[in-house]
Amino acid sequence: MPFPPKPRQQTRLFLSLFLLWITGMAGCGTSTPSDRSNMMDQVLGALQVQGAAKRDAALAEACRQSADAGDGFAVMQGLPLIQQESLRNQVAVECAEALSGCGKQNEAIDAANLITKEELREELVNRLEAGT
Repeated sequence: MPFPPKPRQQTRLFLSLFLLWITGMAGCGTSTPSDRSNMMDQVLGALQVQGAAKRDAALAEACRQSADAGDGFAVMQGLPLIQQESLRNQVAVECAEALSGCGKQNEAIDAANLITKEELREELVNRLEAGT
């Protein structure tokens, strides 16, 4: 692209930057019902994976993506289905922190309450309730 860009190229550049900005704004906590169904689709897709370890890894990733999108419902559907306890606890912490970062305190606390290690659970729930 030559510099300075021609008017038509300026328009394309502006539209590209605008679309990038809009895409960035559509992140955490702004999911629409269709976004939420897409997140739930991720969880349901992960359930189709064969083999417990691979399925757990797929569920963990689906839960992380759902939490990043601010979809506590999908997180709460997927987290309990992770069979490996240590992975489930780790993902619950990550999801609770991500949901909290999206301003979803109640959903974050719900995710934290799925942690089976009592000390870790209580510490995280207390921190989330304090808003830190």
